[in-house]
Amino acid sequence: MELENLEFQKKILLASILDTNVNNIFTKNYKITEVQNLEYHHKLKLLESGYPLDYLLKKIKFLDLEILVTPKTLIPRHETEEWVAELIKKLKVLNLSQTIYQGLIELSLVVDIGCGSGIIGLSLAKYFENAILTDVSKEAIVTAIENAKVNEIKNAIFLESDLLDSNDLRSSIEKYDSWILVSNLPYLPASDDSFISKSKVRFEPQKALYSGENGLDLFKKLLIQINELKIKPSVVYFELDPRNIREAESLLCRIYSKIEVIIDQNNLERVLIGTI
Repeated sequence: MELENLEFQKKILLASILDTNVNNIFTKNYKITEVQNLEYHHKLKLLESGYPLDYLLKKIKFLDLEILVTPKTLIPRHETEEWVAELIKKLKVLNLSQTIYQGLIELSLVVDIGCGSGIIGLSLAKYFENAILTDVSKEAIVTAIENAKVNEIKNAIFLESDLLDSNDLRSSIEKYDSWILVSNLPYLPASDDSFISKSKVRFEPQKALYSGENGLDLFKKLLIQINELKIKPSVVYFELDPRNIREAESLLCRIYSKIEVIIDQNNLERVLIGTI
């Protein structure tokens, strides 16, 4: 961690303990209690060891949501926030014009597969009649439910499911003529483990990071399940590793006739979109 970045993170940490804005740390004098001082120095040691600041803060802003984060779920990335914001812009156009846009005909249902803390599905929920968020992790589902409560989102359903494997999930989807699927599954190649074990990512749940030799095992499994559905999603959004997204594209085009790849803020191919 760069020294300059670490120093700023220390100020963010202190501001959270003092329950104030980080800008106030630079301009105002604060008295810190003994309890607050002990908490700060305990967390400071963790921060200096590489432990993620977001886990110490326990919550972050993601678009217009306040999201609780725990070591049982991945820390939301700016790259995810970026493409979700772009999708929301498209949904707003649909809500205003009621016209067909990129295959999204009726904003009835969005399904978030591998929802983690719920950042994607909950961000999109207000633009649909219903949202279904699923994850194979019970702990992730608990966190996503809590995030829905914190943000007063009442049209979201939460299901524990191995991708689309749940009978309850499939029966719920079959009630809709048109729906979209969004997913940010584990997508790192297993070979990354030796490198990541030395970074702060090592503190995040490993099962939420890796997906087989080339990072596409779960993606491939989900495509097989999608292909078996009676009513396939009209549009699918997948966040993927730039190193494997073109291989994923070659697989997705077997199901979807229109394919698009979105470039992220770092000029890397990050999101794969398929439209019927």
